[in-house]
Amino acid sequence: MLAALLPLILGMAPQLAEHLFGASGGDIAAKVAGAVSAVTGGDLTAVGGAEAAILAIQGKTDVAAALQQKLAEIASTARLAAVREADAMRVAELDTMKAAMADIASARGTELSLAQAHSTLAWGAPLLSGIILLAFGGMLFVVLTRAIPENSAALANVLLGTLAAMATQVANFWLGSSNGSASKDLLLANSTPISMQGKTQ
Repeated sequence: MLAALLPLILGMAPQLAEHLFGASGGDIAAKVAGAVSAVTGGDLTAVGGAEAAILAIQGKTDVAAALQQKLAEIASTARLAAVREADAMRVAELDTMKAAMADIASARGTELSLAQAHSTLAWGAPLLSGIILLAFGGMLFVVLTRAIPENSAALANVLLGTLAAMATQVANFWLGSSNGSASKDLLLANSTPISMQGKTQ
């Protein structure tokens, strides 16, 4: 019912385009249809309702002005909702990063405590890290320099990918402190909510 009105609506409120064709397009379309019906007094679901609404809007400047104002309000509300959602996503991302860094710090603290207590368990993490890195290097060497049977190629690639992920975890454990802190600082520096950016400029 709204398709016939889209050119007219987007001409009056082009800022609605990103919301009408976005994730919340259905809700925005329903609000727009409600605004058109309220302003024109017509029923868009009736036969010829859209055409009658177009004639009512094009024929009276006061009706067109009233509809334009309602459309602007809908666009403003949709924009505010999108900004709040983006802010929430950024906060969630920051919380996830903080939690990951806290886990790494906790694991390192445990490792340090074991080392200070001269416990043989302190060798567990270094030994396991060495095994993982050697296994990854050996597998990478095999894949790059040896002819792998066709029926084993998929398994070799899966194993290499798994070892690569484990090697990344090892690197993050031993080397990730400064990099993680730098990433967190950068995220914090850029974490001004989008809803506040216009007020700080």
